[in-house]
Amino acid sequence: MPSYSSDDSSNRQVKEPKSDEEGIISNDSEDQNEMIEHCLKHELIEETFDIKKKIGGGGGGFVYIAVNKCDNTEYALKIVPMHSLASNDTIREVEALSTLKHENIIRYCSSWKIKVSRSINSHAQKEKSSNSESTSCIESQEEISDASVEENDSSIVFEDDGPRPLFGVCLVIQTELYNRNLKMLIEDELFQMTDDERRDIFMDIVRGLEYIHDKGYLHRDLKPSNILLDIFNQAKIGDFGFATKFKDTNAKEETSDFMKRSLTTGLGTAHYMAPEIEMSTAYNEKVDLYSLGIILFEMYCKMNSQMERNKTLDKLRQETSMDETIKMIPKQHRCIRYAVGSLLKHDPCMRTNLKGVTLCFVLQEMVNCDINCFIIY
Repeated sequence: MPSYSSDDSSNRQVKEPKSDEEGIISNDSEDQNEMIEHCLKHELIEETFDIKKKIGGGGGGFVYIAVNKCDNTEYALKIVPMHSLASNDTIREVEALSTLKHENIIRYCSSWKIKVSRSINSHAQKEKSSNSESTSCIESQEEISDASVEENDSSIVFEDDGPRPLFGVCLVIQTELYNRNLKMLIEDELFQMTDDERRDIFMDIVRGLEYIHDKGYLHRDLKPSNILLDIFNQAKIGDFGFATKFKDTNAKEETSDFMKRSLTTGLGTAHYMAPEIEMSTAYNEKVDLYSLGIILFEMYCKMNSQMERNKTLDKLRQETSMDETIKMIPKQHRCIRYAVGSLLKHDPCMRTNLKGVTLCFVLQEMVNCDINCFIIY
């Protein structure tokens, strides 16, 4: 799920939309917004929730604070039209969240599909209809054939015969709500916190990520705005829109081909994306460890402006300037420096694992960290 707060999501990379000839109708933000507004007025929403305000969203859909009228508890509702460009990401998000149950992962409550009974005319639909003999939009809920929606499938399937609505169905995801994330903390009070408090937040992320990998998933979009915080500053990993399976946890043996297969490229957020994803090569769980290294650097290197942050992270990502940039972390945190360097190796085979990161923190806690950190490697 998203961070449920304002986020600099413009750097998030997405795949180019398929052409209309491939059966994908172009995304239209005006129609999408109308679709979501009508979804919010659906009886399934209005009878159960009191919608407070919109707190996040983008090209794929929006996230709202919603109070359940039965238990009077605030939740996050994410609403995505099933034919928007992000609908496949949202399906993956539901699949991952329904599987992952851990104290350091955002809690999934429920999800459901809502059919919206109205006619929507997108620019793409109009252009297509002008070039064909006859095209019409769905005007009532009854016209969306029950047979055309496969309840047990992870996608909405429309019959080949008859009209294809731009948006006929919305997917709604309900999760627990948090009003803060690590990005906010870094920009506000993180560097006034004690070393123990800062360490505890980071180790929460490590434990959550370890669980995700143990369950056979890659997150692929770890960044501070996707690390949510409760009132006790316990960290919980959110936004599983780019999550995918990378290993079969039920298999007796894992082949190297399955562990390092070529997965989808061009996904993630620019500053946190591992080099092997950028280079379109095969990758495994080490992509999440690279993102973790960038997060760790941000938690121990104070940057005073967005411009400084962008320039610093650009240098950190370059092999030629990485070591010098890591030295911006205060000298007393020398083992944290080493952990960052180990996580940001461009060769994933040389990248440390989560146990190595944990050991760095154990050494950091020792008096003045007199032990040579390089014994870890």
